[in-house]
Amino acid sequence: MTKYLQEERHDFTEPIEDDMSFDYIGLDSLARVNLLVGLEKECGVSLDPTAAYDFVTVRALSEFVWSVVSGTPMDIKKVLEI
Repeated sequence: MTKYLQEERHDFTEPIEDDMSFDYIGLDSLARVNLLVGLEKECGVSLDPTAAYDFVTVRALSEFVWSVVSGTPMDIKKVLEI
């Protein structure tokens, strides 16, 4: 995911960290949809189109995708830090 974000936001000069939000990185709606489409293709799973808005950091979305791929339930409160 980090590689895609670096390619998509080549003008973003900071190293992309797990706790960065997609808003901070500068992803617009189209870029978020493209991110999810790429993750679906890469991982061979179907993802909810709103996932990049529900899980707003690199880490949170990564954990969500892993839970879908592995079939492992995730603790949403822990992931979203609520």
